[in-house]
Amino acid sequence: MAPDVVDLSSDYFVVVRRTSESWVWTYEIHRRSKPLGVRLYHDGFPSESAAKLAGEGLLRRLLDGLRDMRLDLTDDKRPAAGSIRRGSIVRNRQARTASHS
Repeated sequence: MAPDVVDLSSDYFVVVRRTSESWVWTYEIHRRSKPLGVRLYHDGFPSESAAKLAGEGLLRRLLDGLRDMRLDLTDDKRPAAGSIRRGSIVRNRQARTASHS
């Protein structure tokens, strides 16, 4: 493995906690290598285990998406620079904007 490539599953983790003022539980996803820049969290869970399950589920989806992005970037069939892939978020946003004009 190249030194600049980080194993995604060991870089991201879920923290579960309860604030002292309430009885609701919260999960938050963190990254070890550098801060995410945004908070990925959800609160309002009735138990620690419910928050942990939800957080781990989101983390799995996040890691799958990041792996897919890496594969897309290394794929020989990647789109030409400046093109927008079918079904991409940008393309969908542009289509919605155009339909509202």
